Amino acid sequence: MLLFEIYRMDEAVAENEGWEELVLDHGFHETKQGIRFTISPEARQEVLDRLLELNFARHAEELKSGLWEKPKASKKGGKKGKSTEPETGESKSKSQGSFGFMPEQREMF
Repeated sequence: MLLFEIYRMDEAVAENEGWEELVLDHGFHETKQGIRFTISPEARQEVLDRLLELNFARHAEELKSGLWEKPKASKKGGKKGKSTEPETGESKSKSQGSFGFMPEQREMF
């Protein structure tokens, strides 16, 4: 695939999501895999933040429509299931970045 095709595909996806104002800044950037032709680290983080926000919104819609049920507590005294409610972000520590990522988790992306 030609680099220009990658550029056009990224731009088309951003436009489709309504992110026309997002500057992707395509170029050769340092990644965990070495130098690659990709969007800038700043644009990458912004895209990840926006996708995570969309994920939370979609999950909230699914909860409203009844697609997900809250886990029921075990009668045998085992661990209770975690709530499926999206986090509000109010209890994040100062070391967490946007959407509750810990610094070491950000490096995973």
